[in-house]
Amino acid sequence: MALRTKRPVSLSVLLAAVAVLVGLPFWSGLPAAEAATRVSTSHCRSIDPNLVRGACLAYSSGSATSYTFIGSFRAANGRVFFCIDYLYDSRIAGTPTIIGTHPLVNQLGQRIGPHEVAALNYIVSTWAAHGSTGSADRDAAIALTIRELMSDGVRPGGEVIYPRGLKVGDRVRPPIGGLTGPVLGLANAMWAEASRYYGSYRLRLTSDQTGSLPLGRSRTYRAAVLSGADRSVPGTRMTFRCTGPISCPKPVTTRTSPVPVTVTPRTIGSFTIRATASGPAADGRLYRVGSWHVHGGGTAAGDGIQRGWIAERANASAQVSATAKIVKGTPKITTTTSAATTAPGALLHDVVAVTGLPAGSVQHATATLYGPFTAQPASQDCIPAAQVGAVTFPVAADGTLETPSVRIEHPGYYVWTEILPGDSLTNPVSTPCGVVEETTVLRPSVPTVRTTASTQRALVGDRVHDTVHVSGLAEGSSVPVSWRLLGTLAPRGSSCAGVDWSRARVVDRGTLVADRNGSFVTSATVLRTAGCLTYAEHLAATDTTAAVDTTPGAVEETVLATRPPTPLVPEIPSGPFHAGATTPAGSPWFGRRGDGAAAGTGALGLLALALASARARRRRHLGRHR
Repeated sequence: MALRTKRPVSLSVLLAAVAVLVGLPFWSGLPAAEAATRVSTSHCRSIDPNLVRGACLAYSSGSATSYTFIGSFRAANGRVFFCIDYLYDSRIAGTPTIIGTHPLVNQLGQRIGPHEVAALNYIVSTWAAHGSTGSADRDAAIALTIRELMSDGVRPGGEVIYPRGLKVGDRVRPPIGGLTGPVLGLANAMWAEASRYYGSYRLRLTSDQTGSLPLGRSRTYRAAVLSGADRSVPGTRMTFRCTGPISCPKPVTTRTSPVPVTVTPRTIGSFTIRATASGPAADGRLYRVGSWHVHGGGTAAGDGIQRGWIAERANASAQVSATAKIVKGTPKITTTTSAATTAPGALLHDVVAVTGLPAGSVQHATATLYGPFTAQPASQDCIPAAQVGAVTFPVAADGTLETPSVRIEHPGYYVWTEILPGDSLTNPVSTPCGVVEETTVLRPSVPTVRTTASTQRALVGDRVHDTVHVSGLAEGSSVPVSWRLLGTLAPRGSSCAGVDWSRARVVDRGTLVADRNGSFVTSATVLRTAGCLTYAEHLAATDTTAAVDTTPGAVEETVLATRPPTPLVPEIPSGPFHAGATTPAGSPWFGRRGDGAAAGTGALGLLALALASARARRRRHLGRHR
């Protein structure tokens, strides 16, 4: 501190003033620190030109003004440092010795805790890695933190100027008289961060997977950097170096939670993954002149040349590694049949999903279909006698693919199995028999039958037949069709609607074979009696089709048979006809029954009578129109 007066300043006073610049006044004639006021740094620099950045505080002292400075200084060699000895001379000239900060004692000979030293080095390495922080307030905040950490800011009279005993996790407190501006807030923010993330750092590389690593699988490690406070440190760059046949992870930046990194083996062998990161070391570096000493008193004293904490990055590297053996891979196969249910003649294939196949492995898998079984097959049912077909297909990478198809014809349960034979990179893999997802049920097809009678109205004596339309047959199917013509029942009025066919007898029957989808015609039937008739068909069950029956009485397969009308033939008497004459029976139209000649003559007479009657009608017609 410089004591500026209107009188010339002696050399001894000037030296004392320079020493005071690193702390508050130490002689009893000055006012208490409550009178401190922050002023321009130029006031302090006029006393010590080696100041870099910080806070210059002014005090009134009668007719004179005293100054003190908290911040960064410059040594004779140009390096920036922070004073750590309260009231010692701040001028570091020549070529001082550079020492470590472990162990660190204050000018009173008291030991500073290693965690606190590490936290202070975190602050300097993080914010003043290249000298000054670039901010007067932040440089002042670092200097304030050092004063409380060193716990030597006690005036010779015993007055504590700076609170003592700052530990990691504590709050930085204001000096006597307080401190205006953002300095105290910055000091607390930096100290809180340093208390969590001080060094030295440890690296962690862990995985839930242990033991050997199969080809085709990847292994994920959780990478983290832990501080001296055992907290995960964010924002630290972690790099990896690997040996062995694996893909090495790229560098990552750590977070407050572990960062996943993955390695993938390329071939059989062993591998090591080594992670490296650096961060603030547990200690920093100091300037110390050869004459520095602990004065052993209970209060501060202007008793030597200052030690300076060099404003630089003091980092340390940390490493961790993990090793595993790479063995043959065991791919995983998940399969699903192409259809859970199907009909005869269907083409069936398997859908195969392969995972964990190592790069470079190319195999020919075999898919085998077994069946038909009467129920869901079990693990022991896939025997050679039950094999329906086997197909092969190439597998060269992870993915989903379809096998070639196999045609199935007969109803029942069918099930697939798969085999990957293995190679120099993989172990053989097969799927078991009886997996539900691999099972297809083939049910008999149910044909569709529609019939149409050749006519719905017919006369007794006509010939009728039925046309049978069949669809829904699997290719190659051949189904026997039996048909019946039921009747003859009395109509209800002039219609066959509503007739009860349950008591109808079989009028005619026959069989035919439906060997394809299409139309087939029954043989013809001559209708002998009048009434209602209907067709009914039955398709027999086969190995591939279910039985089907048509329902009697459908309109399109029902026939109403009627008799033709009987003509009325008049009879006339035999012999010549005379107008007005009558037969012995009293009729002019009919001859005697049983008399062939008379009947024949009567027929001629009837014809003559008809002609005469027609001529008479014509004459009457002409007479009316004359």
